Amino acid sequence: MSKTDLSTIPINDLLQEVRQRDIHDYDLDGIVDSEEVMSHALCVKMASEYMRKRADVVLPEFFCHNSELPDVIAFTSRDSTVIECKVSRSDFLRDKNKPFRINSNQGMGDSRYYCAPKDLIKPEELPQWWGLIEILPSGKMRKSRESCGVHKKNIEAEQYLLFYYARRAYYAGVHDTILKYRGYDG
Repeated sequence: MSKTDLSTIPINDLLQEVRQRDIHDYDLDGIVDSEEVMSHALCVKMASEYMRKRADVVLPEFFCHNSELPDVIAFTSRDSTVIECKVSRSDFLRDKNKPFRINSNQGMGDSRYYCAPKDLIKPEELPQWWGLIEILPSGKMRKSRESCGVHKKNIEAEQYLLFYYARRAYYAGVHDTILKYRGYDG
């Protein structure tokens, strides 16, 4: 019997095969997450589009050497919102062990949300003052729990993220275009 290279089989085919077999004797935690029905990238894209209607600047998965790298961070002239996208229970459960979740003052965002497929996260499982944005099977998004109050946050981390964004704009050649622009922002 020859061995099959599982990396060449699409994940949906593997999940279907696993579901068809009697798998109750196997511990698949961390190997196959049968609840994963959408990719993390798609969840981030949807959360970004959701925030583009509500904020002036939206940065999806913007890497900047901070300890926290939010999936989506959005800014208005007054506040910031962080959205963490989760497409599996195991990823959501691991998230609470991050240093800036344990000490929330080290995290970013005046408002903080998880974004996940409907029923993946129960509202009572959320950290204190976190909100929940659910992706419905129809593809629509709904805020099922509001982020309460304004979180104490790591303002230096947010400032560094914005500095890094501006620095990238400068080196990408966008800086001069921004300075020359004198149009209406609204």
